[in-house]
Amino acid sequence: MSTEATEKPIEVLLCSDCFRDHGLSLDARSFGVELAAACPQCGSGSGRKLDRDRLLALAETFFVRGTLVRAEYGAAPVVQFNEHHHRKTEVDVNERLLKDANLLGEAAGVGFFHYGPQASCWSADSTCGASRTNRERARTFRPPDRPSRACAYSAIRKRIHTRSDT
Repeated sequence: MSTEATEKPIEVLLCSDCFRDHGLSLDARSFGVELAAACPQCGSGSGRKLDRDRLLALAETFFVRGTLVRAEYGAAPVVQFNEHHHRKTEVDVNERLLKDANLLGEAAGVGFFHYGPQASCWSADSTCGASRTNRERARTFRPPDRPSRACAYSAIRKRIHTRSDT
């Protein structure tokens, strides 16, 4: 009996060559595995192959952690994904990246959406949606010269557009 662990074959959904955005393709190469089989999506034999678990890890790293905005008392991503938004991707990025997001989302069964500031403000040092007690506590820690949430969100959107257009 062999002592080597046999690896379970993966169900290849996409490969690193499927993506047109250079940064996403590079991240896909780091998550993918080298297999001789052709990609079922683009037919490439040289791209690193990705199954659903690897696609979800890629989405988390590139779209969620890649849009993380640090605030004075924490951080929150601007983009998030889940199964409820499958086939309903709603992110404001350039056309090339949107096509890649749709491709990744379709293969992994998820959709991408904006997660700021109303949906994620609780985790980015704001108090909207918080209980009255939490709001009162937060007021005691807020510096007087802090910019408004609208200004901060505007800066975040500019950063995303700048990052995705390059």
